[in-house]
Amino acid sequence: PDITDKWPTILTETLTGYSIPLPVLKKCTTPNVYAYYYDKGRTDIAYRRQEYPQMGKPYMSGIGGAANWHNYMNPVDWALGLWVIDQSKKPNGASPLQQQYDYVQLWLDHTWGFKKTDSGLFPDYNFLYLPDNRYEIFSYCAQARSYPAGRQTNVGGAFVDQQIFSTYGDKHPGHSAQFLESISERWLYWTHLLTDCEIRCMNISGGSTVP
Repeated sequence: PDITDKWPTILTETLTGYSIPLPVLKKCTTPNVYAYYYDKGRTDIAYRRQEYPQMGKPYMSGIGGAANWHNYMNPVDWALGLWVIDQSKKPNGASPLQQQYDYVQLWLDHTWGFKKTDSGLFPDYNFLYLPDNRYEIFSYCAQARSYPAGRQTNVGGAFVDQQIFSTYGDKHPGHSAQFLESISERWLYWTHLLTDCEIRCMNISGGSTVP
């Protein structure tokens, strides 16, 4: 689902109580390549001549590589609420200082594309296209319309179920358990992980048991 109209509300709720000024959010101006992932983006001129193409299919459609997919999420995760800031600032918001990313139309053939400019003594530029440059496009260029998977309910697709860990709360410590709490304090998460992944635990007698 497209949550871009909720970005200001999400950010306000996330930062309440932290005495952090609300940053200015940019509008969503890049094509939705996550919902419309097109693996002929470099070669199909008809696709590239559309500013906001709707060709292709969701990026994770038909994904494999695992027997089962499980979505472990917290719908009020603090850090994943701040994630909308990075999405708003794209293209270029989270990029290294020596690089500039833009979404532009080429005047020569009237096609659209993500442009990467390397600054320095001799500035250079190139264009990024799907599928070759998808990871760089996802990281620095294309604004995501949804929550990150760790905060998004009902992901569907390859995911067979979801476990909601809202008990971990909406404050910063709830996101950083690996640094702030012990394994025993997060027993609920590890119990689900061991069970869902069918990992057997070794007991003190040398046998094994399912948690």
